Amino acid sequence: MKKLSALLAALVVLSLPVSAQTKHPVLAVAFAQAQSGPTATVSWTQPTGLPSGTTVSLYRCAGPSCTSTTAFTLLVSGVAMNGPYVDSTVTVGQYSYYLVNVNGTQTSVPSSIASGTLPLPAPTSVTVTVN
Repeated sequence: MKKLSALLAALVVLSLPVSAQTKHPVLAVAFAQAQSGPTATVSWTQPTGLPSGTTVSLYRCAGPSCTSTTAFTLLVSGVAMNGPYVDSTVTVGQYSYYLVNVNGTQTSVPSSIASGTLPLPAPTSVTVTVN
């Protein structure tokens, strides 16, 4: 019965128009504490065969409870399809991101959610005074 259900689900997907069989990117995020300020670099790998003119909309959520895409807000849209995107509006804390491909009125399914934590910056200009 499970095999029959899986086969029927596959047939339903294959019977959808090609435009409805959307592809999504694979996402990663890396945080850095630079002297110019903290950043989160969001990078992704796109699937092959996307139509020209496809752009990316990137969503962000701050905090530890970012497990559902409904908790996210749009950070930026119209980003070049092959990124990366540097988010310089982050502060110390946990952030999660996901993105979708957009082409005209068509939007892909969301990517997986990538999360990470921006740590406190290390002290700088440490001096030692010998008495």
